[in-house]
Amino acid sequence: MQDVLILLTSWTHVLLAPYTKVEESFNLHATHDVLFYGVFPNALHNYDHFTFPGAVPRTFIGSILLAWLSTPFIHLSTLLRGVGPNKLEIQIIIRLVLSTLTSLSLIFLRHTISRRFGKRTALFFTLLTCSQFHLPFWMGRTVPNMFAFGPVTIALALLISKPSQKCTSTAFTLLTFSATTFRAELVLLLAPLALHALLTRQITFGRLVKVGLAAGLASIGLTILIDTYLWQTPHPLWPELYGIYFNVLQGKSAEWGTSPLHTYITTHLPKLLLSSLPLALLALFTDPRVRGVLWPTMAFIGAMSLLGHKEWRFVAYVVPVWNIAGARGCVWMYVSPFFCFLFGFFVRAFLSFLSVHSFAFRRYSSFFPTAFLSKSGGLSCTWVPSWNVAGARGCVWMVSRRKGTLLGRLSFLFVMLLILTNILITTLLTTASMANYPGGHALALLHSLHSLALTKQAPHVHICNLAAQTGASLFSQINSPPFLPSSPLDLKERNEWWTYNKIENLSLEYLTSKEAGFTHLITESHFNPTTESEWKLAGVINGFERWTVDWPSLTGTGRKGELSRRFWAVLNMVQVERLWIYERVGWTGRWT
Repeated sequence: MQDVLILLTSWTHVLLAPYTKVEESFNLHATHDVLFYGVFPNALHNYDHFTFPGAVPRTFIGSILLAWLSTPFIHLSTLLRGVGPNKLEIQIIIRLVLSTLTSLSLIFLRHTISRRFGKRTALFFTLLTCSQFHLPFWMGRTVPNMFAFGPVTIALALLISKPSQKCTSTAFTLLTFSATTFRAELVLLLAPLALHALLTRQITFGRLVKVGLAAGLASIGLTILIDTYLWQTPHPLWPELYGIYFNVLQGKSAEWGTSPLHTYITTHLPKLLLSSLPLALLALFTDPRVRGVLWPTMAFIGAMSLLGHKEWRFVAYVVPVWNIAGARGCVWMYVSPFFCFLFGFFVRAFLSFLSVHSFAFRRYSSFFPTAFLSKSGGLSCTWVPSWNVAGARGCVWMVSRRKGTLLGRLSFLFVMLLILTNILITTLLTTASMANYPGGHALALLHSLHSLALTKQAPHVHICNLAAQTGASLFSQINSPPFLPSSPLDLKERNEWWTYNKIENLSLEYLTSKEAGFTHLITESHFNPTTESEWKLAGVINGFERWTVDWPSLTGTGRKGELSRRFWAVLNMVQVERLWIYERVGWTGRWT
């Protein structure tokens, strides 16, 4: 059941926030191009990275693997529905596959924790991991860090499990592959882990060197072979080496901002770990095994702190290890009635969250097997009663047992408060994130206004920079080629398709001129009154701005009502206008 909970948590975040942002664009669009065009030489000129190459080249290895692994599930969706999924649904399938792979690495780690530290620690590890926001939310997002996260987590699990030399060698093979292929900063994690393995005699120095050289040379050869071909460079290309040269030696990463030395410790780790942080610090002083697990990650964070440009994604690999420490802290403070109560409460809260946002499942339920869906489009809940019974029995056990000493009661309350705080913060952040992809919502609204089957003149849409960065990916361009062989025939056999244009730095005068030929504009600015005579507003997209507290509702001095009603009215999401959709006056695209 714990494994299912990890998997469902990652899937839930994908379905609630199906759109993507600019950080994910290279790997997402590379996966798109591999799927739709293939990898043969005559297809490479269609690839998006030649038009939008980014600051530094990235490897195609992860995207190729993801495209190939997603293909059977795309075919399965076609078989179940009788027609192929559209592009946006394919994007969701791809992200679900990636989140599944990442979840499997965490599940493998959880089983290792159960063997090494006990089942109780494994349970608290699951609760802490699933109640956090950043890691579950990003597990299905196509950033290089998440491609590296799975192999790194498996490697950490192998090193934690009192491994044989064979397991240790496998772990360092995975770490070396990830560092040379996906993210070069992993070298700074590999080094302290190697030192720890040598000090604890998990591996000999000679074997470590042999494994490192073999894995390193093989990985370098693979990435040079694949990426030189797909980037079509005249010289051998090793993307991560180029990234080191660009970001570290030339110092260009500072152009994206620099942060103080302490940022990872004072900002990013607390944000990533939430309540795991104080619990992990408690375990650091009470459990010698935790100290042995944590110090390589602490060395990694210290080394990463020396670099000026800092992002939480760069140290996301340490989150599972610190969650192990947090779980050990929970066990140390553990009071028996708390166990069943919290597990039952967490499951109940998780199911309630799914039901509240069931519209997301109904929206995308068309390409999922009907065996897992109810007639209303939501998830089938035939297993809910058994979970409710478990939660209820846990509550009964809690109230029927003695709480023990005063210290036991305080420990019970403290740990419960920390994990419930996790759930509350994650709920707020997830809700805000769902409203933080205006580009994806803008294209969805435009498609709903003008169905492809009801237009006689294909629209020519310009997508502004903000829209392109907040969800308007190639997968969102559902009314233009390329199409898969399983796509609907009426879509593939049309003579005219929509044109989507993302060219940057075009002036407003040019965009609105007849010379440009645009029929629709997704823009991040209002039009002036002169321009409005030629263009009409077709839609406005709001985006998340901030949360506000309704103090009168909190204190009960404002609107009257039950306490529960006032509680849910305390926090209000403030949204502001982010994007505007304009349509040229006189456009005759609709059939009349």
